[in-house]
Amino acid sequence: MPSADKKETIYIPQTLANWPWKRSVNPNYDEVSVKSAEWLRSFKICPPKVQLAFDRCNYGLLAGMAYPNHSSDHYRIGCNLMNLFFVIEDGTDDESSAIVADRMVRITDALHNPSVSRPDGEWRGVEVARQFWSYAKPLMRLSTATRFLDTFGAYLGSMVTEAADRETGSKSTQTPVYTFESYIELRRKTVGAWPSYVLMELAMHDLNEDSVTQAVTSQDMHELAVVVTDMILIGNDLVSYNKERPSGAVHNLVSVVLSNPLMPDEWSTTPPSFINTVQDAIDWVAAYHDTLAEEFFCLYAKFTAEDASPAARRYAYGLGNWVRANDAWSFESFRYFGARGLEVQKNRTVELLPLGK
Repeated sequence: MPSADKKETIYIPQTLANWPWKRSVNPNYDEVSVKSAEWLRSFKICPPKVQLAFDRCNYGLLAGMAYPNHSSDHYRIGCNLMNLFFVIEDGTDDESSAIVADRMVRITDALHNPSVSRPDGEWRGVEVARQFWSYAKPLMRLSTATRFLDTFGAYLGSMVTEAADRETGSKSTQTPVYTFESYIELRRKTVGAWPSYVLMELAMHDLNEDSVTQAVTSQDMHELAVVVTDMILIGNDLVSYNKERPSGAVHNLVSVVLSNPLMPDEWSTTPPSFINTVQDAIDWVAAYHDTLAEEFFCLYAKFTAEDASPAARRYAYGLGNWVRANDAWSFESFRYFGARGLEVQKNRTVELLPLGK
């Protein structure tokens, strides 16, 4: 008979065991990531202990793996963006939807008026966003800057929706906040992938601007990017689920699957008729990730064909690399597993935390 005090554990499946993209890091990582981190610390958004935990998340490493071929200046934009994302995420997680909406409106204003000073007493995340864009915009082509603002605006809007959904979830004891489909639709925006993809264009300044626009806005590329986004958000939700459990884990696909145990027949995989445990839900989500990987390679073949443009080839390759970058960073940083990240990456097992509300 097992010990009564034996802790329940979960196993995080290895979803990228056969993913052909290997881990790589921008050669400017050591120098540029430090500068970006120092820039962020200068705002003094967090108390010292919180700032230390933030620093250990090493968002510059995520940018270094996502943009391994960027110049120093362009890689700095990536570092700053990753830091901005997590300033916004951590600055909205525990706030009401009204406060989040106000902050997102202010960030939008700052991005559209980067030369205008921000008022005293404003949440410092707004000034982080303003300075980010003041640095980034002059180093971008006009078409790239336009695409960035469009996609980042959608991301900001999704953060307001997420905050409202958290409030709904905290008040409901029976009705799930999301269906599978409604969750995926929102999560594709909150994960921050689309503006991150736009920055891949910074390494394509040697190519004709119109050819880049044509490649990155094609329907085929959009379909590939949707699949990659779904793979990234699933990877993120698998590694973050346990950390999010004490606060309810409302905005997580594992929770969505647990709350909607009767699966529609038309889903891409055939899940069990009823999911009983957290591990059941994790395993189903990982299996769904496998079907997305198969779909990715079917779509990716179009961009390795002889008639594919150089811009399309590079951008599609960069999308595949983003999947690897997100996964590697999840274990190498302290974000989800603290100092045990590399250990968890190897053995895949963590102790299940209690579920809060």
